[in-house]
Amino acid sequence: MRIFSLISALLFLVNSNWVRAQENNAPDTATTEAAAISPAEQLPSPSVAPQNTEEKQPAPPPALPPPLTQSAKLDQNAPTIETVMVASSSTASPPIVSAVLFDDRSGVALVEVHWRDSAESEWQTTPMIAGTGGMFMTRLPLDLSKTGFEYFVVAYDEAGNGPSRYASAETPKKVKASQENTLQRIQRVEPSRTVHSEDSSGWLMFNLVLAVISGGTSTFFWADYFQIEEMVKDDTLPEDYVSELKNAQINDAFIGGVSALATAASLGASIYLMTEPGE
Repeated sequence: MRIFSLISALLFLVNSNWVRAQENNAPDTATTEAAAISPAEQLPSPSVAPQNTEEKQPAPPPALPPPLTQSAKLDQNAPTIETVMVASSSTASPPIVSAVLFDDRSGVALVEVHWRDSAESEWQTTPMIAGTGGMFMTRLPLDLSKTGFEYFVVAYDEAGNGPSRYASAETPKKVKASQENTLQRIQRVEPSRTVHSEDSSGWLMFNLVLAVISGGTSTFFWADYFQIEEMVKDDTLPEDYVSELKNAQINDAFIGGVSALATAASLGASIYLMTEPGE
């Protein structure tokens, strides 16, 4: 029995050494595999981005324009500007621009008047307001009546056709500056006329009174002159008395003549003051 145990132990040791020798002599698998790979194959391969397997969603369709009416769909013509009128006759009121337009189907959507006060100014835009019967109207600034202005009109219809034009920025219509009306001229010169009238009225009254007084004086002395003329014809009067009458007659003629001249001058001045134009 002891011999059998020794033999078993000896076999176990031999077997263990043989297994250990096999393990030491066995080639490294990883080293062998690495040696079997060529140098070119050992280079790192370029990275490849992973493919997106998700399906792309289609882009949403563009927003549709608002639907057009049947009339707008059939409308292919721009609106017609039949006539344009400008009322600018007084510097006291602003210019008023009116226009009559026609569109065969969809109707007129927008009418604008473009204006400027001089060729060096920028164009300004004022929309026109729709009325009845295709009439459009707007009011421009008051100062344009005093300076004059240039303008042109554009229009579009509901279908987007246009613009229709009356004149253009290159060839605008021109409106001259308005003239003062009669009332404005009277109001403008009224203060100066009033002051002048007050001065003239005093001189007028003075000359009228002077004409009356000098006229009366001239009449009185000329009447006395002719009365003395009749008296000196009487031969019965003494010569001394006749001599005194003739001296008085000479005085009457002088005073009457001077008074007559004063009367004529006063009447002439009165007539001039009454007919003189005020400034």
